[in-house]
Amino acid sequence: MTGKLEEDMKRLEEKLCDIVKKENVILNKDMSKEVSFKVGGMADAFVVPENLNELCNIIKLLREEDIEYFVMGNGSNFIITDKGYHGVIVKISPKYFGEIKMIKFDDECEIEVEAGILMSTLSRELVKESVAGFEFASGIPGTIGGAVFMNAGAYGGEMQDIVQSVKVIDERGDTKVISASEMEFSYRNSRLQRTKEIVISVKMLLKRGNREEIKRKIAQLTKKRNEKQPVNFPSAGSFFKRPAGYYAGTLIQEAGLKGMTVGRAQVSELHGGFIINLGGATATDVLKLRDICKDEVMKKFGVKLETEIRILGDE
Repeated sequence: MTGKLEEDMKRLEEKLCDIVKKENVILNKDMSKEVSFKVGGMADAFVVPENLNELCNIIKLLREEDIEYFVMGNGSNFIITDKGYHGVIVKISPKYFGEIKMIKFDDECEIEVEAGILMSTLSRELVKESVAGFEFASGIPGTIGGAVFMNAGAYGGEMQDIVQSVKVIDERGDTKVISASEMEFSYRNSRLQRTKEIVISVKMLLKRGNREEIKRKIAQLTKKRNEKQPVNFPSAGSFFKRPAGYYAGTLIQEAGLKGMTVGRAQVSELHGGFIINLGGATATDVLKLRDICKDEVMKKFGVKLETEIRILGDE
């Protein structure tokens, strides 16, 4: 940053520090350290609220100042381009937004969780309490807020199957509750992608079950995932959405692209639907490989691939 932009960001830093602790505001943040793909450039500013009041006030400030922003959870479903992101990244951290509340009934269990809790952490807690119905989500990376935002799913289950309501911060920085029927859930989509409402907590209805059966089912799904997905390399999970009537990974494989590399980014040899970082990849490597996959699949099969992960910044 230079000149006026640098002055503007310094002024913004001062205003943000009126809301949160100074150590929770970072200018020129290297975002490759914050995303699961381990690629990408800088964000102009990075801020970590420690409570709901701080989060609401940050959002109000950014909207009043007309500053672009993006709210992240664990960084498992987006990358920033190598040119960087000219805006503010707001992180909803598991450290500050990870509370679980649980009400057990005869056969069911109502769970309310804050948006920052990791899916893996929540899964472990539910196993301890013998709560079933979340097994499909046990290996989904990221936070519950991000999972609801994109209606994440795996092995026949999706978040829309278990969500009752979602508490959000709306466009004015106020809180409100949205029922599941109002969430406009569809394949890897929800109204949140259109409205920019921010998830702060999620209420779900699950079943009481047998702990050993739950653990056994999770173990089976984990084994399947480890056998078929490149879990040992940095990635953002499934890179492409599933086109209607097809599987993205199968199309990419049949186009002869499994194992293809650009720089240090590779179409996984294990699963064609994953682009992985072999170590030292750049966001540009990843995006060039994305374009090759899209072009070749369109050329060979006439099918348009859409990315499941979000790309921030100029390409």
